[in-house]
Amino acid sequence: MHELGTRFAQLRLRDLLLLEKIEELGSLRAVAEVFHLTQPAVTHALKALEHAFGALLVARGRRGQRGVGLTIEGAAVLIRLRLAKTELLAA
Repeated sequence: MHELGTRFAQLRLRDLLLLEKIEELGSLRAVAEVFHLTQPAVTHALKALEHAFGALLVARGRRGQRGVGLTIEGAAVLIRLRLAKTELLAA
């Protein structure tokens, strides 16, 4: 399988929905609560997403700062993921 396909094959639908919740809530801890996961599990899933897309998708706050936000690449990926989610729901 092509390397890109292999990276995407390892993702779960929940992992893809993380970006949507990160944009909405602006906090990995809050996202973890919504998905009933630990914050480290969310961070791990986010790193897998970033690896699959080959880009930094979320800008983490610096030490002492709170919150996270999508990078330009993350916002672009989120647009495409929302389109895919719409198609999945329609199916």
